[in-house]
Amino acid sequence: MDLNRLSRVFSTKEQQKQIANPDKILEEELKCPICLEVSRKPVTTDCCGSVFCEDCIKNIVTKKCPKCNKQSFTYSLNIFANRLVNQFPIVCKYGCGHVSGGSEIGNHEKQCPNKILKCKYCNFEGVYNSFLQHIINQHVNQIVQLFEKQE
Repeated sequence: MDLNRLSRVFSTKEQQKQIANPDKILEEELKCPICLEVSRKPVTTDCCGSVFCEDCIKNIVTKKCPKCNKQSFTYSLNIFANRLVNQFPIVCKYGCGHVSGGSEIGNHEKQCPNKILKCKYCNFEGVYNSFLQHIINQHVNQIVQLFEKQE
């Protein structure tokens, strides 16, 4: 069935727009209601069937479903949603402009040069190069001690 024939079946402009752009509908269905991004490691709740990022749902404090407010819910990995998410181009959350599929973006973000790193010795925070410079300038003795303990 072609789009012109299908669009005549649906009467409203909104319905016709949805038919013309099925990727947008799919993207909306896979969007996590917590972070409002396409779900990363998508899981589905048993209470309302909503899709969330695994990390987002793990970090909720209330233990109520963020979508339907049901107390004490469970969730499980959604393999089908995971396959779909891997087809979507996802932009790096650190603003470097890198774009890759859902399963690959996590690997990039672990090593992204724009990722903010936090010093465990003080309150310094900075991107990789400035963080490395900070460690060398401020904490070289602590780093050397770490390696000496391993001998």
